[in-house]
Amino acid sequence: MIEKTKDVNHGIFNQQINKLFYSVFPSPIGLMYAVATDHGVCRLTYDVSDEAFETDLMNRYGRPAEYASSSPLLQSLENQMTQYFMGALTRFDIPLDFLEGTPFYRRVWRAQQKIPFGQVCSYKWVAEQVGKPRAARAVGQANRRSCISILVP
Repeated sequence: MIEKTKDVNHGIFNQQINKLFYSVFPSPIGLMYAVATDHGVCRLTYDVSDEAFETDLMNRYGRPAEYASSSPLLQSLENQMTQYFMGALTRFDIPLDFLEGTPFYRRVWRAQQKIPFGQVCSYKWVAEQVGKPRAARAVGQANRRSCISILVP
C-alpha cells in the first residue's frame, strides 16, 4: 500500500516519502533540528527538546526520521547556517522540499526566495508576484505555516 503524503512537485497526495532523515547542530538561537527527504530540506526547527521534536515528526509525517548527521545535504545545511549566523552568507544554496505546503503556499515561498537579502517586501507585493494581488492575508498565512522560515525569508 502506498503511504499517503504530498507530492513534492505538485502538492497532491500520492507520492511516498522514501526517506526521511534529520540532523541536529548548534546555533546561536539554540539547537537546530533539520529534517530532509531525498528531494531536499523540508523542516527546520530550533530551540525544542528532543522529545518535542520526535513527537512533532510523528504528528506531521506519521513516523520517525533516521538520524543522518553524515548526510551531505544536512552537512551542507549546517555549514551554510554557520556562515549565515556569522554574517558571511546572504543566500542559501540548499535544495528544499516544500512537502507541507499547498500549491499556493509553494508559489509564495518560491517568490520569497527571490527577495534579495535585507530587502523588505509587503505581503501585497508577494501576492502580486504570485498572481493573486488580493491575497495578502493568504501570503501572511503561508509565512506563518512555513517549516523552513530561516531558509525562505
